[in-house]
Amino acid sequence: MKIIDLSVAIENDVPADPPGLGPRITYTNHAEGAAEMLRFFPRAWTSRTSRAARDGRSSS
Repeated sequence: MKIIDLSVAIENDVPADPPGLGPRITYTNHAEGAAEMLRFFPRAWTSRTSRAARDGRSSS
């Protein structure tokens, strides 16, 4: 059986998508991503999770 990989990397502003229907990628840093994750999984908070990550700001 032959497998053909049709996957394509998602990018902003790809002209192949109809206007208004293309993907919109928002890049975040690690602390912002951790804060987003904790909104969905609040019980994931542990003593090892930094307050900066919880609040969505950089630890520096």
